[in-house]
Amino acid sequence: MACTFIEGRYTACRDGIPGIDKIYLTEFGNITQTSGYTIVSGTITAMTQAASTKFWQFDMEQENAAYTESFTGSTDTWNGFYAQSLVWNQYSMSAKNRNLLATMVQARLMGIAKMVDGSYFVIGLTRSSMVSTIATQTGKKLGEMNGYVITMTGNEPLGATPMSAACFATLSIGQ
Repeated sequence: MACTFIEGRYTACRDGIPGIDKIYLTEFGNITQTSGYTIVSGTITAMTQAASTKFWQFDMEQENAAYTESFTGSTDTWNGFYAQSLVWNQYSMSAKNRNLLATMVQARLMGIAKMVDGSYFVIGLTRSSMVSTIATQTGKKLGEMNGYVITMTGNEPLGATPMSAACFATLSIGQ
């Protein structure tokens, strides 16, 4: 069901499905900031990726990842920003995961979150995002987590920007 926006809205359409299906990360410098993307009507419709670079894919388990953003404005300086936060679990404490995370914490990143409804949102588009915390944990019972809780944060002038599926299909993805 389409939900037409005319002027105001009293109740929202109940068509939102929460959750993140996949996360894609690349180094911020892999997308040229002056001409590396095109936004039409608030949606990224084209993105130019540096040659031989990839967005690296992280598959999410159900109910494993969360994205939040909050606007902070100032009446003193009449400006503001959106604080973005992406949190997910990377299961299995291993040398491979530890080495990956050791590299990840040193990089300025741009991320794409693929939602379970198939939509895409870009995080850290203009100012980058960085891994701000990694919590390693292993439980004492068999059913408890063994792995890492990763938090990636950034501040942007606008909220996460939607990306068209056609644009996403043109990107180089690695696993």
